[in-house]
Amino acid sequence: MNDSKTHKVILHNDDVLSFKYVTDCLMEICNHTSVQAEQCAVIAHNKGKVDIASGSFMEMYEILETLNHVEVEASLEQYESNLY
Repeated sequence: MNDSKTHKVILHNDDVLSFKYVTDCLMEICNHTSVQAEQCAVIAHNKGKVDIASGSFMEMYEILETLNHVEVEASLEQYESNLY
Protein backbone atom coordinates (compact mmCIF):
# COMPACT_ATOMS: atom_id res chain seq x y z
CA MET A 1 0.00 0.00 0.00
CA ASN A 2 1.31 3.44 -0.95
CA ASP A 3 1.19 5.62 2.19
CA SER A 4 2.18 8.74 0.23
CA LYS A 5 -1.33 8.91 -1.27
CA THR A 6 -3.22 10.78 1.40
CA HIS A 7 -5.36 13.15 -0.70
CA LYS A 8 -6.98 13.41 -4.12
CA VAL A 9 -8.05 16.25 -6.39
CA ILE A 10 -11.53 16.04 -7.86
CA LEU A 11 -12.56 17.80 -11.07
CA HIS A 12 -16.16 19.04 -11.07
CA ASN A 13 -18.38 19.49 -14.10
CA ASP A 14 -18.37 23.02 -15.46
CA ASP A 15 -20.84 24.25 -18.07
CA VAL A 16 -18.95 27.54 -18.58
CA LEU A 17 -15.40 26.56 -19.59
CA SER A 18 -14.76 24.90 -22.93
CA PHE A 19 -13.90 21.21 -23.14
CA LYS A 20 -10.59 22.08 -24.84
CA TYR A 21 -9.65 24.58 -22.12
CA VAL A 22 -10.26 22.03 -19.36
CA THR A 23 -8.36 19.26 -21.17
CA ASP A 24 -5.46 21.64 -21.88
CA CYS A 25 -5.35 22.57 -18.17
CA LEU A 26 -5.35 18.91 -17.13
CA MET A 27 -2.49 18.16 -19.50
CA GLU A 28 -0.45 21.16 -18.34
CA ILE A 29 -1.17 21.09 -14.59
CA CYS A 30 -1.71 17.38 -13.89
CA ASN A 31 0.62 16.03 -16.61
CA HIS A 32 -2.23 14.03 -18.15
CA THR A 33 -1.92 12.69 -21.67
CA SER A 34 -4.48 14.03 -24.12
CA VAL A 35 -6.45 10.78 -23.81
CA GLN A 36 -6.43 10.91 -19.99
CA ALA A 37 -7.51 14.55 -20.00
CA GLU A 38 -10.34 13.89 -22.47
CA GLN A 39 -11.57 10.88 -20.49
CA CYS A 40 -11.57 12.86 -17.23
CA ALA A 41 -13.44 15.76 -18.84
CA VAL A 42 -16.06 13.40 -20.30
CA ILE A 43 -16.54 11.58 -16.99
CA ALA A 44 -16.86 14.88 -15.10
CA HIS A 45 -19.39 16.09 -17.66
CA ASN A 46 -21.47 12.91 -17.47
CA LYS A 47 -21.20 12.08 -13.77
CA GLY A 48 -20.61 15.51 -12.24
CA LYS A 49 -17.10 14.86 -10.95
CA VAL A 50 -14.03 12.65 -11.35
CA ASP A 51 -10.77 12.03 -9.45
CA ILE A 52 -7.92 13.50 -11.49
CA ALA A 53 -4.87 13.14 -9.23
CA SER A 54 -3.81 11.53 -5.95
CA GLY A 55 -0.76 11.90 -3.76
CA SER A 56 0.51 13.72 -0.71
CA PHE A 57 -1.47 16.62 0.76
CA MET A 58 1.05 19.25 -0.35
CA GLU A 59 1.30 17.91 -3.91
CA MET A 60 -2.49 17.82 -4.25
CA TYR A 61 -2.91 21.22 -2.63
CA GLU A 62 -0.52 22.75 -5.17
CA ILE A 63 -2.48 21.20 -8.04
CA LEU A 64 -5.76 22.42 -6.53
CA GLU A 65 -4.45 25.96 -6.10
CA THR A 66 -3.20 26.03 -9.69
CA LEU A 67 -6.52 24.74 -11.03
CA ASN A 68 -8.37 27.33 -8.95
CA HIS A 69 -6.06 30.04 -10.31
CA VAL A 70 -7.07 29.14 -13.90
CA GLU A 71 -10.73 28.91 -12.77
CA VAL A 72 -11.13 25.15 -13.26
CA GLU A 73 -13.54 23.93 -10.58
CA ALA A 74 -11.88 21.32 -8.38
CA SER A 75 -11.79 20.21 -4.77
CA LEU A 76 -9.48 18.32 -2.42
CA GLU A 77 -10.55 15.23 -0.46
CA GLN A 78 -8.86 12.65 1.68
CA TYR A 79 -7.76 9.65 -0.39
CA GLU A 80 -9.39 6.34 0.44
CA SER A 81 -8.11 3.20 -1.19
CA ASN A 82 -10.52 0.45 -2.16
CA LEU A 83 -7.81 -2.12 -1.47
CA TYR A 84 -8.00 -3.78 1.92
